[in-house]
Amino acid sequence: FTPFMAQEEKQEAVSNAPDAEQQAYNDEILAHNREELESFELDSLRMVGTLTNDDELWGIVRDNGGTVHRVQVGNYLGRNYGKILNIQDDRIELREIVKDDEGRWEERDASLALAEEE
Repeated sequence: FTPFMAQEEKQEAVSNAPDAEQQAYNDEILAHNREELESFELDSLRMVGTLTNDDELWGIVRDNGGTVHRVQVGNYLGRNYGKILNIQDDRIELREIVKDDEGRWEERDASLALAEEE
C-alpha cells in the first residue's frame, strides 16, 4: 500500500527526468523510504544537542511538536529530501534536492544550527 501523496511525488519525479543527472536525483528520491522528520519544514526543526555512542556522533533534533529524535549521517530531514552529510557539535550539515525555476532538480547545501536555549 502506497499513500496517495507518495504516489504523486514519485510520478512527478519520474516525469521530469530528461537526462542522466536528473535521473540520478529521481533514483535517490524514489529509492529511500521517507523518514519521520521529512514531514517537517527544515526551519521548524531544532538541533538541541549531540550524543556520542561507540565513537559515533548522533544529532538530537526536536520537532515543532516537542518530540525529540536522534539522527545520524545518512538520515533525511525536511521536505526537500535533505540528506545528512555531517554532524558536528554545533550543527548538522545536509544536502537538499530542490526544483529550480525550470523544474529541474538541483542540489543545495543547508544546515541546522544548534538552537539557543529557550
